[in-house]
Parts: sequence; C-alpha cells; structure tokens
Amino acid sequence: MSTLVVETLIDSLTQDLEFKLNERVHIGSFIPYLYVHGYSSAVFNFTLSGSSGTVFSKNFTIQDIKDSLVTTDNYIIDLYPIIPTNPVQISKGAYSLTLSAISGYASGATFIGWVKQHENIQNTMDYLPLSDDQNSFTLRYKIYKEGIL
Repeated sequence: MSTLVVETLIDSLTQDLEFKLNERVHIGSFIPYLYVHGYSSAVFNFTLSGSSGTVFSKNFTIQDIKDSLVTTDNYIIDLYPIIPTNPVQISKGAYSLTLSAISGYASGATFIGWVKQHENIQNTMDYLPLSDDQNSFTLRYKIYKEGIL
C-alpha cells in the first residue's frame, strides 16, 4: 500500500520550475496529478506564467475531470490532462504553474489537492528535499518532438 502526499488547495497552489533546454518546445498538454476528495462541482484555473506574464491559462471543472474518466464518483485521483487549443511554446527560462479556485469552491472536509512527487521522481528539483512534504507537485507534460501534425 502506498501513501500519497497531497497539498490541499485553499486559494491557490503554485509550483516554480525552470526550463533549461536551449531550444524551444511546443507543449501539447499539461497533466497535473490531482486528488478530488468528496467534491461534486467547482471551477478551477490552471495557469503557466513566465517573466513576461501569462503564457497559458485554462479553466476546468470537477465535472470535466469526471467526464474524462466517465465516472460520477466524488473521490478521484487522476493525472488530468489540461489541453491547450494550440500548443504552448516555451523557451529557456523560469516559469510558475498555478492551480487556483475560481468559483464554487471552499476547502474543508471536501477539497481538491495536487499530489506531490513520490517514489518515482520525474521532475528534477533544484534542492534536496528533507521530507516527502518538500517534494514538488507531480506534473507530466506532452511535447511535440518532430513538429506539429
């Protein structure tokens, strides 16, 4: 049995990251690992910001997550793909990812959270975490390697 470390969304959760490659990439989807605990409806926003401001922003609902899984459950753990209309182009630099509540949400006994990386660390951290609580949020992303089709 494994244990998940989940940070509960109060107003917003932010993860800083640094893209270190010299070439630009086109991101086809951002896939945060989300935990829904008893929530049935609310609107959230996922934003990628860089030094020049917002690079990408998209709203989604609990119902969107449920529809993607074809479920009616109010307890969900999912790598939920947030797919831009057009691929998001990023280049070398510092960025912030933010998950925030827009409407219909108040944390408490029911909440949404972002799972922290554990066991299989995929995203490199620029610090040495002293405990699992200090791990970064789990995030996968899909990039286009050979051009956009």
